[in-house]
Amino acid sequence: MKRILYGIGTMNIGGTEKHLVQILNTINKNKYNVSLFLLYKNGVYLTQIPQNIKVYKVPKFIEKSGKLSVIFQTIRLFFILIKSKYDLLHFYLPHMYVVGGVLSLLLRKKFIMSRRSLNNYQKSNIFFRIIEPILHKKVVSVMVNSRAIGQQLNEKEKVEKEKIHLIYNGVSSSKKINNRQNKILNLVCVANFIKYKRHEDLINSCVMLTKSNWCLKLVGNGSKKRKEELTLLIKKHKLQSKIKLVCNIVDPSKILKESHVGLLCSEEEGFSNSILEYMSFGLPVIASKVGGNCESVIHGKNGYLFDVGNTKQICKFITELLTNKKLREIMGKNSWNSQQKNFTLSKQISDYESVYNKILEN
Repeated sequence: MKRILYGIGTMNIGGTEKHLVQILNTINKNKYNVSLFLLYKNGVYLTQIPQNIKVYKVPKFIEKSGKLSVIFQTIRLFFILIKSKYDLLHFYLPHMYVVGGVLSLLLRKKFIMSRRSLNNYQKSNIFFRIIEPILHKKVVSVMVNSRAIGQQLNEKEKVEKEKIHLIYNGVSSSKKINNRQNKILNLVCVANFIKYKRHEDLINSCVMLTKSNWCLKLVGNGSKKRKEELTLLIKKHKLQSKIKLVCNIVDPSKILKESHVGLLCSEEEGFSNSILEYMSFGLPVIASKVGGNCESVIHGKNGYLFDVGNTKQICKFITELLTNKKLREIMGKNSWNSQQKNFTLSKQISDYESVYNKILEN
C-alpha cells in the first residue's frame, strides 16, 4: 500500500478545502494510506474527514499566532518527513507548496502541486514569484483544474506539458429538481466575502432590475469588516428586503434546492466548485468570463458569461432569466446534464488515482 501525505494551509471553508475533503473521503483506502498536514490553522472541515485518517493539526496554543504557527509546523513537517516514509507528497495552495516543496527538495522526496487558481497572487508576493519557478523544475506533476491554468503554467511559468495534468473538479450529483416555486425567483451567489469575488458588482446590478419578483442570497464567510462593507452597500440602495447575507453555511444544498439562478462575479477563478454545485441542482448560471468559468458555462446554453465588472450585462442576463421560465428550465436542464457527464466525483477520483499510479510506478 502506497503512503500519501496531503498538505494544505487550513481546512477552513473554501473551494480548495472542500475539494480536498472529497478526495480524502473517496480515494481508494485499499490502495492508498493517506494522511493530512495543516500548515497554519485547523478549520471546520476537519469534522468531515474520516477518523481513520492521520491529521497533523496545528497545536491549539499557537493556532492564532500566525507566523509562529507556520514556523512551528514547518519544523514539525521536516521531522515528519525524515521519520515517516511517505511515497508521495501532495501540496495544495501557494504557502503549502513553497514550504512543502522546499523541504521535499532538501530531503529528496517526490512531490506534487495542485494549482487551483491563476497566478495573480504572484504579482503581490515576490517570494512566491522567485521560489515557485525553482520548485516547478523539480515537482513530478502539477495538477490543474482548468485548461486556462494549465496553459498559463506552460506558457508563462515554463512548466513542461508532460508534467501538467488536467483534472476537473467533481461534485456530488443531485436529483434534478423540476418543480421550484415561481412567485419569487431566488438568486444565489455562493462565494466567500473576499474582494476579488466582487459582490459589489452583483449588488449594483440588482439596483438596476426593474422586476420586483426576486430575492438574492449571498452565501459565504469572511471578515467582519468585509461583511459590514457589503451590508452598508445593501442599505445604501435600500435592498435589505431583497438581499441577504447568509454566513457560516458549511453545506449550501438546502439553499440551492430552493434557488432558480446561480451567480458568480469573481475577477479571477481557477475552476469554481460553486458553479458546479449550481449545475448539479439544475440551475442556469451567470458568471464572469474568467479562468475555468468558460469551461463549465457555455454561453447561451447553460447560462451566460459576462465581462468582469460589467453590471449592465449582469442585469440584462438576470432579467432574461427572471422573465423567461422556459429559458430557465432549458438552461437548467443543460447545466444538470453537463455536470452529470463531465464533473462527477467518480470521474475526479479516477483521474487522481490514474496520475498517482503513473507517478508511483516510476
